This record gives sequence, C-alpha cells and structure tokens, in this order.
Amino acid sequence: MVTCRPMARRGGGVGLARGAWSAAGAVALALGLLSCDGKQVVQPPATGVLWERLTPTSYPNCLFPDVRVDSLLYSTDVPLQVGVDGNGNPIYQFYGRIAVSGIDGLNPVRIGFLGPAPWYNLRPRWVSPQRMVFMDNRQGTYDIWYKNLEDFDEYRLTNFPTHEAAPTPRPGTAGLVYVELRPSPTSAYSPGRLVLIPDTTATPLERIYLTPDSLLCTDPDWDPTGSKLCFSVVNSVDFTQHIYTLNLAPGDSLPIQITVGPAHDAQPRWSPDGGRILFSSDRTARSGVWVVHPSGEANGIQLVSFDDTGATTLSPTWTADGMGIILSSNGRGGVRSLWLLSNLPVFGF
Repeated sequence: MVTCRPMARRGGGVGLARGAWSAAGAVALALGLLSCDGKQVVQPPATGVLWERLTPTSYPNCLFPDVRVDSLLYSTDVPLQVGVDGNGNPIYQFYGRIAVSGIDGLNPVRIGFLGPAPWYNLRPRWVSPQRMVFMDNRQGTYDIWYKNLEDFDEYRLTNFPTHEAAPTPRPGTAGLVYVELRPSPTSAYSPGRLVLIPDTTATPLERIYLTPDSLLCTDPDWDPTGSKLCFSVVNSVDFTQHIYTLNLAPGDSLPIQITVGPAHDAQPRWSPDGGRILFSSDRTARSGVWVVHPSGEANGIQLVSFDDTGATTLSPTWTADGMGIILSSNGRGGVRSLWLLSNLPVFGF
C-alpha cells in the first residue's frame, strides 16, 4: 500500500553550522529552488523493511547520498537548454549538480555550480560539517574539488592529466582515496585503480597507487578507523562485479575478494561500527541491498530488502546511527529518488 503524507523532521534538522545552512537557504530562496513535495511512504512488505521517499520529484536522478550526523549530500540533475527542435520546442540536456538537505530530505538546496554550464558535479562526500569534496569535469577532465558551505568558496585539488573520480576522505586525516579512471572512460562511473593522497594539504601532492592498473576498481569507502578500504571490482572477462577489501597496515596490502558468484555487487559502504559492509546487488536476479561480513561471505551475508521488480537499487549508505539505510531507487513510481529504509532486519553477524 502506498500513502502520501508530510514527514516530520528527525533529529532537529541539518547538521551544518547554522551560518552555512542559513546562507545556503538564502541562495536557494533567491533562486526559487526550494521544493515542498510530499513524502511517499511504502508500507513494509513481508520482510518488514519500510521504504520512505526522501527527495522531491522536482529533483530528478538522485544518486550518491552521503550522511553526516543529520545532514544529507547527494547528486541530482538540472536541465540546461541546448537547442530547439523543428517545432520550436526547447531541447534540454541534464547535468549533474549537488544538493544538501536535512536527513529528512525536506527543503533541499542545490549547492553545486548553479549557472547554465555543461559540466558535472558528482559523488559528493562530507569532509567536515562545513566542507565537502566532489568530482567535477569543468576543466575537461574529472578532477577533485572542495567546496566550503559557509561562504561557498571552492577550489580544485587535482590537476593531473588523468580522470579522478569518487573522492573519499580518510577518517581522522587530511588524506583521501580516489579512483583513477582508465584512459578514455566512457562515463563518470568507469572503473580504474585506487590512488591514495596521504595528505591533501601537501605541496606537491603525493600519490600512492594502492591497486594495479589491471584491477578494475570503483566505489571505495573507508572503515571507521581509516585503516581499511572496501571497494568493488569489475571482472574484465565476464563483467561480474564483486566486493573487495584492502588493509593498509604495513605488510598487509593485498586486495581480498569477499563476495562471489555470478552477480554485480557494487557500491559498498562500511557500517558505522565497522561490523558489516552494505552493498547493492542483482544476486538472485533481482536488484536489492545486502550486507556482508568484512571477512567474507563465509562469515555472513544477508539480504536487507529487494527493490521493486524491474527497478534498480544504487549507491546505498548508512544513516549515522547505523539503524537506517539511504539509497537511490527508480522503483515505486519510476522517478530515481533517494529512499530511507528503516525497521531493518536483525543482522546475524
């Protein structure tokens, strides 16, 4: 059963500094970008998991959510008119921008580049309560950029001849890991090798290659201690995809495959307590979200919830307390939105 209702705020609103959120709100109001769409709630199926839509339908193609306390970052599309058809109707192309909201998704504010420019801001991640990192191709290649959410100042971190994607800050340090895309990538989501910048304040930047060029990696994420990575690897022969981990401790730096089988296991995220890894998958021939033990399937793997038949689950992440999951889905109406999954099953590991 599907119902629509307004949703009360959880946890008192966003976790940005008050000045940063006020400034963002003022910009959005001036540009007419706030939206007050109602919330679509899908009652629990037999599994008991409750799906609740967070993002408004006026924010299309919502992807890559990232949570910090009670603030939510994500990518969304904005239209740019690129011409007119034979009848004089405008032709639009959509470009990725970044939005921020409270964890409830209400009153989102677009904070990526707001002008009519044909480039993409993608895969935002929180660095601190007032700062984010993201990938951007305004200079021709995908580079890593930072934006300050108090004054909206931004700067470019990388200026290499390669494409740098999926920047992921390392907990407790000024470092980050990213994916160096293979030459001539076909999309912003192409795999490549993992690269560590141990100190983003250093001049010049040091780069440490964590995986060989032959290993097609994507979607890195740190464990809470900043000592281990999980990521997804594409098999170049059969194009299946599996979750791997990598321990950065000295002398222990070989990638370890932790999921197996004829499936596409992707976009892993470590739980806040470090006890399990969340990922999207089409295993059992239906898209959904799963968790696996960090040491591998033999020690535990469990379904959280399937998506709608024919729909695709993407980019799941945990809420800050580990009691909920936020993901991207094009089910339940066909608009790719962010959804909150609550009433999660008890995990057996």
